[in-house]
Order: sequence, then C-alpha cells, then structure tokens
Amino acid sequence: MTDRVQDFAVADGEKRAGWLDRARAALAVQQGSFFLWSPLCLIAGIWGYFALPREPPPVAFALVAVILVLLAFGVHFKQSVAAKILLLVLVGFSLAKIRTEWVSAPTIRAPTGEVMLSGVVENFEIRGPKRAVAILRILALEGQGVTRMPTRARLSVTSASGLRAGQMIKAKAQLFPLSAPALPDGYDYGRSLWFEGIGATGRLYGDILIEGTDPSWLLRCEAMLQDLRDAIGGRIGDDHRRKGHHSARRE
Repeated sequence: MTDRVQDFAVADGEKRAGWLDRARAALAVQQGSFFLWSPLCLIAGIWGYFALPREPPPVAFALVAVILVLLAFGVHFKQSVAAKILLLVLVGFSLAKIRTEWVSAPTIRAPTGEVMLSGVVENFEIRGPKRAVAILRILALEGQGVTRMPTRARLSVTSASGLRAGQMIKAKAQLFPLSAPALPDGYDYGRSLWFEGIGATGRLYGDILIEGTDPSWLLRCEAMLQDLRDAIGGRIGDDHRRKGHHSARRE
C-alpha cells in the first residue's frame, strides 16, 4: 500500500513537472514576440479590476505599487517573461483604478421630487418624433429631495424644445439615480454613464427658459455639429417621405 502511494506521488510530481516544462517552453517560444502580447496583459489587468465585487482597500494598491517597483528594478526582469507579464497585468489594474478616480463625480442616491435646475446644454440629440436627450452641465439645483448636486445629468426632453449645445437654461426637472444592471452580471448602462461624468438621469418638463449662451469654443463646435446632424437627418427624412408619397401614388 505504501509503495502504491509513493508511486502515485512520484507520478503526480512528474506530471506537474511536465506542465511546468511545457509552460517554460511556451514562454521561451514567445520571448521574441512578447510585445505583441502586451495589450492582452494590460486588458487582463483592467478586466481583473472591474471583475472585483467591490472596490479594493487602499492597502491593496500600495501593495501593487511596491510589486511594480520591485519588478521594474529587478535584476532578472529583462530575462523573465513571467515577470513582464505580471508587471503589465498590474499596470493594467492600476490604469483602471487611475481612470476610475479621474472620472469620479458626485451622483444622486435616490429620486428627487420636482426641482429647479440651471445648467449648460453640452449635447442635444433628437431620438424620435417627440423625444430628445440633453446632456446638461448643472450649475445650480434646488428643490425636493436634493442632497447632492451631480456635475452632469442626462435628461429626456421633447424634441420640440429645440435646445442647442451651449445654451444656458433654467427649467423644472425630476432626477433619478443611475440605473443598475437588469440582470446579474448584465450590461451596466449606469456605469457607462458614470464613466462619462454623468451623475443622474431624469427629464425636463414645463417651460424652458433660455438665459444666455456659454462662450466656450468647444460648445460652439458641438453646436455646429448638431446643426450638421439635424440637416442630414432632415434630408434623410424628406427623402423617405418623398419615396413614400411616390409609392402611394403608384398604388
């Protein structure tokens, strides 16, 4: 019985050694083309950060920084492909954290009642015959349930409002927190908005007061692009209506 156990342990050790030898051989083959694999290593680190169920504590990032320094200045770093892989994975992890902190912006936690907001239209896009979406940079916010003021908000509005990028407006609104995924591990649209610096969604209603125009040249360029999009959309719509009219006459 003892001999059989020893034989099994020897076989298992040889099997593990075989896997290690294959791994070392595979890494040796890729030694000259490691640059081509570096984006995948970075992506793995980025994915690892966003796959975490919660934000890691600060000590984890301090540990990552120490490991990065040790790897970067290690004596055998240039000869070790495994060390390079680990270094790039940790760099990707760190880049994801830096990006998260860079775009971090205040968000609301619960729906508000009727509020009065003032802001600058950064983008206005028509989504249908009666519906449009405006991205507002919020300057002031007052009303029921306001505990935090988001920097930017994505608001639904009627397409007839005719807003343009760069306009400074004042209007009534209702705000909602960013949505969570509809299914576990599903697409997180709220997180996508958060990474755009948007801290609330909602809708504008009632009369919209135009108070002026923001002098920013970026918003002027955005207004020009909006005019171009509207002109193209109007031309396409006219062509569709014209074709429909001709088809109806033939019938």
